[in-house]
Amino acid sequence: MLVAAALIFAMVASVVVWRLEATRLSPAQPVSTARLTAAAVFQVDKPPVAVSIAASQAPLARALLLYRDDRYRAAAQALAAVARSSPGQPEPWFYLGVSRLFLGDNQAAAASFARASELASGSLAQSADWYRAVALVRANQVAAAEPLFQRLCASGGLYATRACQAAALETAHARGHSMR
Repeated sequence: MLVAAALIFAMVASVVVWRLEATRLSPAQPVSTARLTAAAVFQVDKPPVAVSIAASQAPLARALLLYRDDRYRAAAQALAAVARSSPGQPEPWFYLGVSRLFLGDNQAAAASFARASELASGSLAQSADWYRAVALVRANQVAAAEPLFQRLCASGGLYATRACQAAALETAHARGHSMR
């Protein structure tokens, strides 16, 4: 189980780095709110997971196969069971959050990402914070998402550019409301 978790964590880290390289965005780029849309900034992609056949007997690996096959309801049930049986492991919480987010259960997704963020470090923690902030925005809890966006923006990490864009959108939105 520990080997499967280590493989999954390594895969998540490499995917996040690949996504950063694919976008070629740097946190120092100026943000123009005129060309930003909330749909573009808050659009999320499903983080891919590869599970080896040898690890397919592990409960986490089986749950991630459901997730990989876009069977989010079944994946969420399986990942919740894994998270309960291994409460100190961040990966089940993270993928449970993604599954819940894709099911539209934004409150529960935010809670799963919060737990993943508490347990994780490095790129997985940053990913959990980003997805948590998006879930909070989708749940109409923008005020709760703002500190996450600000922290990610200041971090210079994997989600810094998008977090800075989100913060700029929220600032522009707040200014628009105050002018009315």
